[in-house]
Amino acid sequence: MAMRVWNGNKSLSITLTLLFLAGCSILSTEPTIIMEKAQDVAESSSTDAWNQEWETMINNLKHVSVITSEGWEVTIDHKRFVDAFPKNPLKAKSFSPSGAFNYTVLIWSSSNEPSVLLINPKGVQWDNEYYGNEEAVVLAALVRKAVSQSFFEQLNMDRMMLRSKDMDRTKRLPDNKLLQLSKLLREAQYISGKPRLIYPLYPSYSLEIDAGGKEIVAVDILSPTLFSVALGGEKLFFQSDESLLAPLKDEMSTMDYARQHPKYLFRAKDIGIVDQSIPYHMESLQINPDKVNRFEAKSLIHELVREIAKAEKTDRPINNKVLPPLTLEFVLDERVVPVYIYTDHYVYLDAVYARQGILNQIKKYVYEDEWFIKQRPKK
Repeated sequence: MAMRVWNGNKSLSITLTLLFLAGCSILSTEPTIIMEKAQDVAESSSTDAWNQEWETMINNLKHVSVITSEGWEVTIDHKRFVDAFPKNPLKAKSFSPSGAFNYTVLIWSSSNEPSVLLINPKGVQWDNEYYGNEEAVVLAALVRKAVSQSFFEQLNMDRMMLRSKDMDRTKRLPDNKLLQLSKLLREAQYISGKPRLIYPLYPSYSLEIDAGGKEIVAVDILSPTLFSVALGGEKLFFQSDESLLAPLKDEMSTMDYARQHPKYLFRAKDIGIVDQSIPYHMESLQINPDKVNRFEAKSLIHELVREIAKAEKTDRPINNKVLPPLTLEFVLDERVVPVYIYTDHYVYLDAVYARQGILNQIKKYVYEDEWFIKQRPKK
């Protein structure tokens, strides 16, 4: 903040000097030069003090631990921390923090009094000053990565429950499966950023880990080797070398829903969209093959099935005189099963299911993420 104020004063001083010179050539610019030199010295002294404090902290560093916004404390490799930031990376101050803080970093030195850094993805707060310069953002990313790499290694996994939201089933895992899955979680690699597959494949397994009788850690299985966990107020992603789904399906096999149940559509291999929301106009859409691979397409289909499965079956009669604004055409073994979507209900196999705002909810998937494109003409 001081640098920004100083830059403003410097510009003002130069402007005033030029005005004086233009109006009265006999005036000297020496007072202005002296004032600017004094400000340079003050700024330099302030920066030297920050750097000296950082160097003292790094040179005497013994231990680095991070507390996530959920309250988990994770020890990170302090030698790697020192190697990455031997010099003070916090040089350019910002006006105020941008967003909530995800992590609290405790840097312990020989004095046993920790220096505290507050971290969010856009910068670092230290000694009541916030820094959003490029080096500070790099530091924040390093802390997030270090926590992610060490979290499962340090997590005390006493008990695991296997839950499937799609099947509404829960089961405690036996000790042999707990050991097998603990090993897979600890050996998994942290993925920086977001993977393209963000919706879990059916049956949407999750592991609920009882960590030493404290909080429950929920691990969502997205694909055979991809999983996520909420940590530091955000969702972090990991890739396993071996399949997590195989041992989970051994413990909780998938259910085969009857054709009359909307969850029967989890079997779909493809989906098409017919949009008739604009009067006298019909548009056919398909999943964009250039943007979405088969795993991603499958996860999107499963997520759409979850959305319609949230509706409740009613005794409302079907009004065939009104065209549905949107039709989902699920492809199952070369036959198409349509679901007709209206504003607050849909029709599936001659039954009406009610859910407030379902049309707008489905449209978010169809249009907001650009996963669908206009139907390509058949050759």
